[in-house]
Amino acid sequence: MNAPRRVHIRVRGVVQGVGFRFYVRRVARDLGLVGYVRNSADGSVELEAEGEPSGVSALIDAVDKGPSGASVRNTTVRQCPVRSSETEFVLRW
Repeated sequence: MNAPRRVHIRVRGVVQGVGFRFYVRRVARDLGLVGYVRNSADGSVELEAEGEPSGVSALIDAVDKGPSGASVRNTTVRQCPVRSSETEFVLRW
C-alpha cells in the first residue's frame, strides 16, 4: 500500500441542486476513500478526500466531469495533511 494522500477540492459551476454531492460520495466510497463533501454558501461544492493516491486521482478525474446535469467550470485541488482518523466518506450540511 502506498502512503495515503489527502486533497481539498473546490468545484465551481452548476454543481448544486444536481446531485453532485451524492455523486461524489458514491464515487469516493467505491474508490475506498474517506472524507467529506458539502455545498458552500458561494454556490461551489467543496470536499476533502483521503486514501490510496490512485483512488484520489480517480476521484479528481470524476469530479472534473461531474454527474449528468452538472456543468463543472473550474476545479481547484490542493494537498492537505493526512488525518487517518476518518472511517468513511460522508455528506456534510
